[in-house]
Amino acid sequence: MALQLVTRQGCHLCSEAEAVLRERGEEFEAVDVDADAELSRLYDFRVPVLLRDGRPVAEGRLDAAALDRVLGSSVSVAAAGPQSAREVHRLTQLAFGGYGWLTPPSGALAETEDDVRRDLQQQGGALARLDGAAVGALRLRREPRALWVRRVAVDPAHQGRGIGRALMRWAERKAASEGLPEVRLGVRRQVPGNRSFYEKLGYGVIREHPYPGSDQVHWLEMGRPITQEKG
Repeated sequence: MALQLVTRQGCHLCSEAEAVLRERGEEFEAVDVDADAELSRLYDFRVPVLLRDGRPVAEGRLDAAALDRVLGSSVSVAAAGPQSAREVHRLTQLAFGGYGWLTPPSGALAETEDDVRRDLQQQGGALARLDGAAVGALRLRREPRALWVRRVAVDPAHQGRGIGRALMRWAERKAASEGLPEVRLGVRRQVPGNRSFYEKLGYGVIREHPYPGSDQVHWLEMGRPITQEKG
């Protein structure tokens, strides 16, 4: 499902629509109606207009309720503490269960619910919900100048619905609110699809980490600078 938002510079409703789409974790392309003759002919006085696969599906005030009607229920993300350990552990096992072939194996598969509870108690995390059901999670770790995102987990039955994007955007807002200038994470070299996913979200490779005692790349450290919130 390819989404485009037809906008215009200086359009207040357009800016609101962009903000709501980002809050939902939707991936979309913003296009300027005044930069394209055909778009101008079709939508000049109708912006903002949301196109799905090239067809208009909504226009005017595109608030959360309007987008829910045309795109389906949105993903909500909230902070998760130790009381969420059972759900976070379940989601982690579901998501990482398909990576049993990794060498060396992921430490996530050996975790217990108590391990997850301690993680959340010490550093916190987040849960993503869809229609009230927990469908994604992540955990955090803080360094002096970076918020590390760990154990990003999306229920395989709900992948492709913007849950991973919503979790990462939540983490970026969290970093900004804490005055941390960067979000970082680690990606296994053996899973290039994960690297591609984060690159689409604006993350770049900072350094390569080898297997201990060798020069073979084990995992990639990736990061994204964060715009600080103005208080």
